[in-house]
Amino acid sequence: MPSTYTTNNGIELIATGEQSGTWGDTTNTNLSLLDTSLDGQVSITLAATGSSGSPNLLPINNGATSNGRNRLVIFADGGDLGGTAFVQLTPNDAEKIIYIRNNLSGSRSILVFQGTYNASNDYEVPAGTTAVVYFDGGGTGAVAANVFNNAYFDSLRLGSVSVTAILDEDNMSSNSATALATQQSIKAYVDTQITGEDLDFAGDSGTGAVDLDSQTFTVAGTANEIETAASGQTLTVGLPNAVTIATLTLTNDLAVSHGGTGSSNASDARTALGLAIGSDVEAFDADILKADTADTLTAPFRGTITTDNDLSFDQNVTNNFQCTPSGAGTLTFTNHTAGQSGFILLINSGGHAISAAATTKINATDLTAISVAGTYTLSYFDNGTNAYVSVSRSFA
Repeated sequence: MPSTYTTNNGIELIATGEQSGTWGDTTNTNLSLLDTSLDGQVSITLAATGSSGSPNLLPINNGATSNGRNRLVIFADGGDLGGTAFVQLTPNDAEKIIYIRNNLSGSRSILVFQGTYNASNDYEVPAGTTAVVYFDGGGTGAVAANVFNNAYFDSLRLGSVSVTAILDEDNMSSNSATALATQQSIKAYVDTQITGEDLDFAGDSGTGAVDLDSQTFTVAGTANEIETAASGQTLTVGLPNAVTIATLTLTNDLAVSHGGTGSSNASDARTALGLAIGSDVEAFDADILKADTADTLTAPFRGTITTDNDLSFDQNVTNNFQCTPSGAGTLTFTNHTAGQSGFILLINSGGHAISAAATTKINATDLTAISVAGTYTLSYFDNGTNAYVSVSRSFA
């Protein structure tokens, strides 16, 4: 009678009278396989994800070494597989509990199953986690599940704290130091606390309150004085481009920039502008003549005399001239300025012939007279185009 094999771990059961002379070898193999099933560890490198119809196999072979018999199976890869990996334990009638460690890269999960693939019968092992999975050996409809699903513990110790319960308690009335709360209870409690709270505030005048559950706190600006702008988690308070101030009372000086001098007094402002009174600007003097008022002269008022011997007089230089010609010439005025008048002391000691330019208007008799040796005074008035000249008698 031939040997048979156990369902769950494939251990050979030697039939009566079988394997004479090799019974010891078979027994040693069986003991080795049992040792693997109790505490064996294996690391398997997956080369592909596989699929529900063509998965990566985790076999338990009868009477021979196989990966599926190990207590701890670690799955790894040589690089991101690009998707979820499928792993099937065979045969589908083996009842087995295996610790499965997912070391796949790329945050890839592993779907483990046993019978014909059905999403309701598989178990997902997320990346970076270890799960204790039992396979129920149910044939084509076999189920893979976490051993600790719906597990019951008297207490769970995390660090120095022991947790004895997870409570669904909306009002947190038990105030326990050894209990956790459900998500729904936490939300209900927080909502209750916020709903009952107000934000109280006060200004320089007046007070107010905001219901945190239903109202919005608003920071308002004032027209042409203060503006506010909110964006995300930031509230900005600033001044508009044009600020209107009815009354401004200052304790200290106010320095004005951006078109001003940045100074708060006249002395600093002149320094900032590079102005010096007496040289760059005229110092105040009540006796200074003003063009738009009637003025009375109480001191001598004199014009500068400029010596110009070429008979050509530049009105931009001065009003009064002295001329001693060294030869014949033409009486000429340049830079005619409307309203300008003045005098010329002409000392024609050599009796040089003098003619007149087209813009110099002089009586022909006077022009002949000043060509004779002598000293003359010439007065002129200019209308902006021509200079009109009259001549005195000879003084010598």
